[in-house]
Amino acid sequence: MYADSILRSVTQGLMAFSFASVAWYVAAGISSLGALYLLFVVLVVIFQRQPAFESAREVVKKGYKGVAISETAWGLSFVPPKESKIGIVYFPGALVDHVAYAPLCARIAARAKAPVFLISVPLRLATLSPRSCASRARDAKRTTNAAHWIYAGHSLGGSAAKAAASKDDQAVGLLLHASYCDARDVPDRVRILQVVAEADKIVTDVCEPDGTRVAVSTVKGGNHAGFAHYGPQTFPRRDGERTTTLDAQIRQAADASAEWATNLLGGGD
Repeated sequence: MYADSILRSVTQGLMAFSFASVAWYVAAGISSLGALYLLFVVLVVIFQRQPAFESAREVVKKGYKGVAISETAWGLSFVPPKESKIGIVYFPGALVDHVAYAPLCARIAARAKAPVFLISVPLRLATLSPRSCASRARDAKRTTNAAHWIYAGHSLGGSAAKAAASKDDQAVGLLLHASYCDARDVPDRVRILQVVAEADKIVTDVCEPDGTRVAVSTVKGGNHAGFAHYGPQTFPRRDGERTTTLDAQIRQAADASAEWATNLLGGGD
């Protein structure tokens, strides 16, 4: 538990870091501590980047069960033949190529009958560019007539989703995939689903279901990286081993997410 506490403090430090912090350090002459922290972030961004598997790129090229997949200036859109009145904005995990989440987002769009907008994050770190991420999310939202929104994310992408949900009056849901459970600052009207994986060794924090607002779903045999087509993940520590296939984990996570999403507004149509 103590190790988890330290790890969480480090990751939350990354979450709080922004280019405004860099400007402050420069203006102050860059203190030794600030310089070391900045160097750490730069090294992480350079050496821990996670490319998408070719299997994810194939989904983008070939499409998925009638879902129209389009590359845009802000990321990827997944639009089913018939849209519901709920839209979903998805933020990828830190350092992961957003394309890796194409199989997951395509299946959620197909199963929930809701458009899913996967955001391409500058430097692959949403917490370094919150304004840019918010701007891209707004651009994505303008492409549909959805009146209600779910903000979703994997790992540290869940923190970006939480920040967006807390500021959007149209937000009705917060979907956390292997992401820390923290409902502070999130309006009471926003319902929360945390999808966790049995073998996840990166994020072990699990929400406390309350039977109404907060729910938890567990992916049997899944691990942290198995929410997308990338990996293995060894930062900030080594992930657990999956005991199920990657495709099976994606199906479990997507189906649980889609069922919850369609139930938010009594079926979502």
